[in-house]
Amino acid sequence: AAHPSGLFIYLIDTKTANVVHKLTISSKSASLTDLIFNETGDVLYSATDADNGVAIWNVNTGKLIQKFSLGQKPISLAYLAKTNQLAVAIDNGSVSVRDASNGRYLHEITNFTGTINVKKIDYNRKNQLLFGMNGEDSLYVRTELKLDEETVTKLKLEDSQKTLEWSDFSLGQNGRFVAGAFYQSSSTHDFINIIDIYTGK
Repeated sequence: AAHPSGLFIYLIDTKTANVVHKLTISSKSASLTDLIFNETGDVLYSATDADNGVAIWNVNTGKLIQKFSLGQKPISLAYLAKTNQLAVAIDNGSVSVRDASNGRYLHEITNFTGTINVKKIDYNRKNQLLFGMNGEDSLYVRTELKLDEETVTKLKLEDSQKTLEWSDFSLGQNGRFVAGAFYQSSSTHDFINIIDIYTGK
């Protein structure tokens, strides 16, 4: 929630609709760029352009666990429970992979989508694939989170020989399907396709 005196997050009990905690993100004008929970819901991660940082919060107490700065604006967050990793897409097109418990730097994936622009990332929890999009014609998939392996593949769809531009995506929990929202310059509206990750269709 934005406020003249700063930026806050309200943690709300969905059963009672009561505010449980108010988290102060910044005491000055700022924008929240992304917000995600861990798998169990007891840890919250917030990214902001106020200090180009990511904060790790204890949901039960409302207390700050850790905060780390990236040097450049964080764009998108992705959490993977199996390896306890937090991936942070940065404004320079790279992805910083961190220990989800304390924000400790693990490694960095440079030029993930082939450009300096990464609009969104997410993990496929079942097979540990990292997906990313830059708002252009492909969804990028990285099969290994290692610095020495450039194992990036692309999902690209065409409709009547015209390439479609990804505007958003959401991954299915079964690890096989991705819902892609697309924009086509010749069309007056966006639309969604359900895509099989393994066949690209």
